[in-house]
Amino acid sequence: MTVGRIDVVKLNHLDEEVLRYGAEPLSVFVPNGVAVRAYFGRDDVVTAYTTFAKGDRLHEYFWTDRWYNVFALYAADSDRLKGWYCNLCRPTIITETEIIWRDVALDVWVAPDGTFQLLDEDEFEAIAAALKPGEYERVWSAVQELRRLATTGQLER
Repeated sequence: MTVGRIDVVKLNHLDEEVLRYGAEPLSVFVPNGVAVRAYFGRDDVVTAYTTFAKGDRLHEYFWTDRWYNVFALYAADSDRLKGWYCNLCRPTIITETEIIWRDVALDVWVAPDGTFQLLDEDEFEAIAAALKPGEYERVWSAVQELRRLATTGQLER
């Protein structure tokens, strides 16, 4: 991977680009993956579980052999860990210049105390018919893996 800057590209379940942003590689060993640092660049987004504030720092972990990615969210004003946002997605494609991940709409939020919350189930069920054979089951298996990692404090590994 190129040192300095890499583009993170989010695709929807139809492989259409929906978001692209720059990130910096982190010097963290991630087996079969990569870790990058990015900053939340949009206006604040308030949710029931946290606020994503402009300038918040994200340590983003992507794997080429897992059906999820993990974003550790840190407050811009205090560097406090707000929690982990986990996207269920097909395994990531990593090149020298891009990290390409294909979202399947289902998400997980894990609070610093380990509270596990499933998000966007309705969106996931709406696209389920468009998934390839076996993908629906792989996604639910990945949710169980995330739950296990959250309860054992290993989300970023």
